[in-house]
Amino acid sequence: MRPRRRSVSSRVRIVMTRRCGWRRTSLCRRAASALCRQRSRRPARPLVDSISVAGLAGYVDAPILLTATGSLHGGVADFIEDYGVGTVYVLGGTAAVSDATVTAIEGLSSEPTVTRIAGDDRYATAAAIASMIDAVSSWCDTDAASAVLINGATDMMPFGVAAQTVAYRLQLPVLMTAGDELSDATAEYITANDIEHVQIVGGTGAVSADVASALTTLGVDTVARVEGDSAAAVSVALAGLANDGCGDDLGLVSSDRVALVRGNPDGVVAAAVLASSLAGGYLVTPLVVGDTLPAWVRGCLAATPRNIGADRLNLGVVAVGGTAAVSEATMEAAPDAASSTDALTVRIGAATDTSRDGAINADDPVRPDTATAGTATAISATASPATGPVLSLCFSDAVTATDNVDRVRDVVEVNGIAAVVVNAAGNAGSVCDQSRIDVTLGQTLSAGDVISVDGSSIKLGTSADQRSFGSATATVTAPARDRVRPTISIVGIAGAATARSTFEIAFGDNVALAGTALLANDEVRIVGGPGGTSPAPAVSVAHEPGASAAVATVSRPLRPGDRLIVDPGAVEDGSGNQSAGTSGSAIRAQASPRINQVLMSDLKHTAHATWTVPTGSVAGVGGTGAGITIRAKGDGDAAGAAGNGWSMVFDRASTYSADKPLDIGVSVDPKGKRVTVRFNNGPATATLGDLIAALNGDDKFAALFSAGSPAALWRLPTMRPVLCWAWSRLATWLRASATPVAPSSPSR
Repeated sequence: MRPRRRSVSSRVRIVMTRRCGWRRTSLCRRAASALCRQRSRRPARPLVDSISVAGLAGYVDAPILLTATGSLHGGVADFIEDYGVGTVYVLGGTAAVSDATVTAIEGLSSEPTVTRIAGDDRYATAAAIASMIDAVSSWCDTDAASAVLINGATDMMPFGVAAQTVAYRLQLPVLMTAGDELSDATAEYITANDIEHVQIVGGTGAVSADVASALTTLGVDTVARVEGDSAAAVSVALAGLANDGCGDDLGLVSSDRVALVRGNPDGVVAAAVLASSLAGGYLVTPLVVGDTLPAWVRGCLAATPRNIGADRLNLGVVAVGGTAAVSEATMEAAPDAASSTDALTVRIGAATDTSRDGAINADDPVRPDTATAGTATAISATASPATGPVLSLCFSDAVTATDNVDRVRDVVEVNGIAAVVVNAAGNAGSVCDQSRIDVTLGQTLSAGDVISVDGSSIKLGTSADQRSFGSATATVTAPARDRVRPTISIVGIAGAATARSTFEIAFGDNVALAGTALLANDEVRIVGGPGGTSPAPAVSVAHEPGASAAVATVSRPLRPGDRLIVDPGAVEDGSGNQSAGTSGSAIRAQASPRINQVLMSDLKHTAHATWTVPTGSVAGVGGTGAGITIRAKGDGDAAGAAGNGWSMVFDRASTYSADKPLDIGVSVDPKGKRVTVRFNNGPATATLGDLIAALNGDDKFAALFSAGSPAALWRLPTMRPVLCWAWSRLATWLRASATPVAPSSPSR
């Protein structure tokens, strides 16, 4: 067995081939590759020479650049000079890259050494390129000297593109043949280099069975195929091989990112990037697409697991080239086809209930620092906890692990400048709000300031489920001028069995009375009812500053018709609005009291009944738990007060088997106000998403409730019963007997 070896160059090398096509989009990587773009004045010609370059590029650890036949593109020249490229390999004869172009390269300031690799035809050129790989390379899971064989016909180039990334990583020679006959140059290379294994790319429609037989006749020990009747099918097969069966040979393979590539040439130049630098050393598998997303690729993406072990998978899709190569429609169809977890999203809101809807979330507009308190918040980074204006970053999933919070500091900006962040903390409230990070700023906020976050450079999540997130902005807005006057209602009862001498006074406001608001004795007076005597009785008021109720005591029992008068401007609210003049008369006691007025507190509340699911019910959630929220539907039988008193029961079937597919049963008993969740089989593989899907998939449950993450239900009205569960990492199984779970806080 011949040992493998890898060349390590002391100077940057580069492989150059002819640019082809009407338009190519730039694709660059840091000190790695560049794809020139300009319009050619002649129709596109196939890049047959470049299709064999991946193995050599991997061997010399070089990027692949494209240029026009007769001239050196300026962007390519800049790249060679900027990165001090010392060696350039030019692929093909003068019909591919002219001598003038070679001369232009040699004349660059970095003075690179230029070596042309060419043969009499495309097959001979491929063999000549393969001969430059001075090492023994082996196909996946073999120790044999190996080579990749593709159909060299122009219309079969996409098959070769599918194999480029693997060939680059394994440093494999890529040879070409005619579809039904083994080319002489290829046969000579195989014989001269003692090739023991040949991996054919494509089905017999690409490379015939006769060619495979000819390889065996030459003395090749093993001949195998990557089956597929299209380039898309072959790329899917190679992606599967990279993730299962070839991982030990390929090294690091990305499990959370794929690339969409068109046929030649974008997929050729992308090989170096996808095999090395795009994902930090992890190989990104390419999937070949056409004008639309092929069925093979769609099926591959649909088979993407939602979880890798205990961690949720967020699949990243990268398109190589511009929209002429991979259209926007194809790009958008890819993530839609995938079944992986949605990417994280973020919204910016206030850390207090500025919208007054009973909940703190991203629907709360961020206000200027003085809008709510009247004076600026004291800023102190040394206080414990730090003080300053606070805003909330509301994510679509749980992110409140300590390391996530620390990273958030780096991505918050105010007016395009890095914000002064004195503290960032995961929400310390309900376990249902693990998706919120509160950020304390060391600077004031004024109306018109723009707060922004951009998560493209960091990843957040729970456990090892680290996902990037998009950008979000929010503008600091001053609240609308409050012009609503405080209201005053007065109730007095005369002629009761037990004589009464007091008027009850209630104050109402859309915000609240000012903390110093006080109803004084000189702001009220009483006018006696019919039959009364003069002078009018005296009255005194008992009122605590800012309180919502007061009592006016009259110096005698009330009589029907006694009228208490409150002067205009007697009290004011926090916005400075003063009350109007008001009066109320004492009424005769009634055998059947009548309701004159109803005053209600806030109609929406943040406190709801909460439950804790027994440990071990689902996997994939960190020790701090994650929230799942269930709300009663407004048009269902559990709406309003009818939703109180419901209980949840979690149990495991006596016939449960961990080896059988996941089966979660849900039953709803409206009469007994009980929902039972039974894990029939496979709960070790259950995830939060599986449980939510099982709940929402039950018709009876869906008629009464909706289940989801807290972020997903933020926009629903909050005046409905809410059941919230905290989830923890799988540690122990549920007991075989039914386990009713009692509420940990009273229903509302």
